[in-house]
Amino acid sequence: MSAAVSDGSSAGDRDDQERGTVAERERQRAATMPIGHVSRHIREESWPQRVPDADVEPFEAWEAAEPVHYPSAANGCVARLYRPTSTILLARQGALVTCVPLYERERWERQYVRDQIDHNAEHEVTDE
Repeated sequence: MSAAVSDGSSAGDRDDQERGTVAERERQRAATMPIGHVSRHIREESWPQRVPDADVEPFEAWEAAEPVHYPSAANGCVARLYRPTSTILLARQGALVTCVPLYERERWERQYVRDQIDHNAEHEVTDE
């Protein structure tokens, strides 16, 4: 049973709200992060090794990818999911630094990332 907080919500509810706020803020940071540099690491190592079937370069994948909150992102990185290869691309301070295939992550994290994409798709506005 969760403890009540002064506003009548439970501590669990407040944790969920804070996570939602963090996720929204991190998705916004990822959406607005301009890329001015692609690191040698992603260009020569992680992208060719981890995504050998990709038909685009890492920068093109970043541009086409969808902003997500990625809990394992460290050191101020922001993340986007490149859906055609299910790859998380990570950027920091305007540089694309590495990538991680989503299937290599724990099940809860894979589901968390996919749920964000599914949620965004449900709320898209169409011109129909």
